[in-house]
Amino acid sequence: MTQIVNLNPQKLATCNRCNLESDFRVLGIGYETAKIFFINDYTLRLDDKYVPYHPMVEMVGDLEAKETFLEIVLGSGIGFKDIYITNLVKCQIRKKDNKIQQARNECFHWIESELVAVKPEVVIALGAFVADFFGLELYKIEDLNEYIFTAIEHPRNIQLKKEAINWIKKCKQKKAL
Repeated sequence: MTQIVNLNPQKLATCNRCNLESDFRVLGIGYETAKIFFINDYTLRLDDKYVPYHPMVEMVGDLEAKETFLEIVLGSGIGFKDIYITNLVKCQIRKKDNKIQQARNECFHWIESELVAVKPEVVIALGAFVADFFGLELYKIEDLNEYIFTAIEHPRNIQLKKEAINWIKKCKQKKAL
């Protein structure tokens, strides 16, 4: 059985590279054999209680966005054992402000570690915030190093589910997944 990737939560818990001053960190979740690697933007902190958050936690309260993400994954013919999802910004934030830009840069080394551990074939940025960081345009394929990178609209904003589904299918075909 494939193990779920869990990259050194102790190091992540004590990270202080940015100035977000968050006590809550968000680990990526998925399988080491994942072929599709989704990068979410950030997770909003919903309250002061500790809850073991995961990258799509804000979608728990936004049923439409959660359903959209699931429809995109399932509609693209991707099995859940074939995906890994993580956040670009690892600290949970209370609101989006200018500190998040610095945090995005400081957290990139975590993404690099996850990419090395998972070794996906396709990396999909969710939304403009992540796409901009990687210099990607929405719905355009880039061959970067050994990965195919692409970006789709974030599920909380997406209007054209079929377009996102067909785009991911196209990326999968390019890598013959």
